[in-house]
Amino acid sequence: MRPIWDPDRLARLAGEEELVPALYVLATPIGHLGDLTLRAIRLLAQADEIWCEDTRITRKLLAAAGLGASGRLHRFDAHSPPRTIARILDAVASGRRVVLASDAGTPLVSDPGAALIAEAHRRGLRVIPVPGASALTAALSVAGMPAPPVLFCGFPPSRKVERQAWLARLASIPATLVIYEAPHRLAAALADMLAAFGDREVVLARELTKRHEDIRRTSLRALADDLRDRPLKGEIVLVIAPPEKMASPEKEGGKGGSLSEDEVRRMLLAEARHHPPARAARIVARRTGCDRRRLYAMLLAAREEAARAAAGDDGTVGDDATAGDHDDARPRS
Repeated sequence: MRPIWDPDRLARLAGEEELVPALYVLATPIGHLGDLTLRAIRLLAQADEIWCEDTRITRKLLAAAGLGASGRLHRFDAHSPPRTIARILDAVASGRRVVLASDAGTPLVSDPGAALIAEAHRRGLRVIPVPGASALTAALSVAGMPAPPVLFCGFPPSRKVERQAWLARLASIPATLVIYEAPHRLAAALADMLAAFGDREVVLARELTKRHEDIRRTSLRALADDLRDRPLKGEIVLVIAPPEKMASPEKEGGKGGSLSEDEVRRMLLAEARHHPPARAARIVARRTGCDRRRLYAMLLAAREEAARAAAGDDGTVGDDATAGDHDDARPRS
């Protein structure tokens, strides 16, 4: 493979400064090799050890930069045992320059490595970020959605019931949501999102920085209808608009205006004490003019939150590590 940078030109641009011993957290391109930074190339050239998910992919990246592996490549993934973490950090402690590299994108953003970095901090070792490409920030940059606030959600659970509960917890959060999804589950996920969120604006970002890059802004309903009989391939990021303030034609007492989500939630919980969830949502929908499906999702989320509080569970929304098997089409972090 022909190097993308002439080594002499690279040396002039990046300088000859020696790297200090540390654990370097390296972002790599998510598709376009031109997104490999000069700093990243210099780091890869000088690193004593490079730990990555798939050595074959990183070997190709090194070749594209005109660099050799020379026994420096080692495998580290979500299934690596604690002794591997100890080996990596022992190398840093002994004065070696060690790189943690993602196959594509930024490590720890829906990628393995959290336990490694946490242990490095616990041991007082130096951890240095070498930023670069990320599907998360790339999608946000072209979405035109409010940011901040933004909530990165990772992958939904693959099972329908778990996914619906996961989405219900997200429905009332006043933030732009960034969700990854595998193409073969996208249609089912969109249907559940529409039920949980209502028909919000969404940006689909597919195959970012690659030859067949596809970026479209539409609504959840239109996207679900469009893809029902035309499944997509490739790596997918969804950027979903935050909820609008709940419009209400008439408030309690006959006054016009709008209801806050807290007010609507209290109404739902009050009705749910006397009726099943679906009927409670219909009653509040008639009273407020709000979308019945969104109210139903809000009620389920509120009841689940109350149950978690009673059980002592904080209910934090998980990322890829808790969302099932997504290795078949993981958006590059």
